[in-house]
Amino acid sequence: MRIRMSSCSPAMLALALATGLCAPAVVGAARDSASNRLRKLVELPKVTFELSLKVDLWHGWVFAGDELMAPRRIKELRAALDGSADDAEHEVQIALLYKLLEDDTNEELMLKMAQTAFERQGARESRDDKLVAAFAECLMLRGGLEEAEPLLRKVVGEVAEAWRCRLALARLLLRLNGRTIAPAVGGTPPSQADLSLARERAAESLVLADEALKRAPDEAEAFLGRAYIMLCERLGKAMLTEARGEELALATAAAIFSPDAIPDLTEAVRHSPESPRVAAIRVWHELLGHTLGSGRAGLEGFPGNLGYAQLPEGLRATVRETLASMDSLSRSGDPGKAAEALALTGALELFVMQNSRRAEEVFRRAVVLDSGLEPAWEQCSVALVQDGRFDALVEVCRDRLKAADTARSRVMLGKALDRAGRPEEALAELSQARERYPKDTLANLALCAALLRNPEVTNMNAVATLLQSARNEFGKQPSKPILRSFLFQQGVLLALINRLDQARASFQQVLRIEPGDDGATEALRVLDEMAVADQAGE
Repeated sequence: MRIRMSSCSPAMLALALATGLCAPAVVGAARDSASNRLRKLVELPKVTFELSLKVDLWHGWVFAGDELMAPRRIKELRAALDGSADDAEHEVQIALLYKLLEDDTNEELMLKMAQTAFERQGARESRDDKLVAAFAECLMLRGGLEEAEPLLRKVVGEVAEAWRCRLALARLLLRLNGRTIAPAVGGTPPSQADLSLARERAAESLVLADEALKRAPDEAEAFLGRAYIMLCERLGKAMLTEARGEELALATAAAIFSPDAIPDLTEAVRHSPESPRVAAIRVWHELLGHTLGSGRAGLEGFPGNLGYAQLPEGLRATVRETLASMDSLSRSGDPGKAAEALALTGALELFVMQNSRRAEEVFRRAVVLDSGLEPAWEQCSVALVQDGRFDALVEVCRDRLKAADTARSRVMLGKALDRAGRPEEALAELSQARERYPKDTLANLALCAALLRNPEVTNMNAVATLLQSARNEFGKQPSKPILRSFLFQQGVLLALINRLDQARASFQQVLRIEPGDDGATEALRVLDEMAVADQAGE
């Protein structure tokens, strides 16, 4: 779940900047000591790999790390554009990647280009199953669900073997239902008429998915499509209930990882034995269904309850089968495919077999074959952190930076140096990250944290500027770790310039998005001490 940025935080920062921050007033020894304790609570922003698999109405299955690979995939697809008839489909794929990155401007640009190309090919009047399904996806992404529906229904009604349009129509119906679900989750109950229509659409989507599979029984895409429709239908049903909070989280987890999808996912693997991606969807769906889909105890025990020894024999067999097939693919003549297979093997070794040394070895092999495989770098770092091998982590992060100089890779190196007990080198690396990527949220937050932690830094102008730069680049929905880091640093900054009430509000916001947050709880205690010291006139 992502949290929207509270509207009061930018106002606090704007006020701090407008007044021209200077060195905080020192009010005696007690106040000074409290300020230093507050500084020590500041942490570099979390840059961690969180094991996750989700299903959404636009991208299908989305793994943690997919967004890191999106820029490279966009570059590859753009390079493939050559003015041919395939360009329109490639442009839709590029648009979906921009959607994943929340880049609305480039998403819409690619969709406009794609629609123009589809229209030029006569897609609106065509009965070609593949062409019309792709065109309809383009229209839907542009918000034209009602425009796409008659095109799909016409092909479904006239072309007996049109399986792709049946799946596309099923997705369209569930996306229409999304318009009913969104207000319901926000607290506005749908009318009985809307509920009835949503149920009709959901039922029809399942029928369409069944019909598609009957027409394409040898296509992995058809099995994946039916599994996807089934899971989205169950997810929609769960979200239309009155469940909220933890109860809703449990219900949605059970829906997303329903065991009913396992037969179709197993068949998809059988029909695409050389696809690490399909194998990953199947094995992680089963694993996460066993843990996250098993109620409150499963959620509380995650990810420790993924351990191989705790799994039932049937699921162990799936893990063994996946490891064996990935071992075979890792020796294939295709370096890219072999690297993906090794990345999946490494993930299973890390989170399921719980062998971090073996996982590190496998991930290192993966990035030798494909140095741009960002999830492998991420998880290799996780393995090293788990082992407390921070010098080795620095080495891996330096190798990653050589492969791709990005804000994230530089911040990762800065954090590794910090964990290895080399703060001066860490500060230098984080300074370079911000110098190279002045608009990057992570780079700004990381350097800001490093400065706030340093008691020798007393002029808060630079700190405030970094925080404001970070806020400017948040995007529509910042991740929880980023938002937490921003709010906490904002609270410390405000406290250091003697804006204790506003600082308190920031730390309370941290507790609202992360109840029980130790740092925010302790910071509030320190603020109380600072207030007492001020009142005493020290």
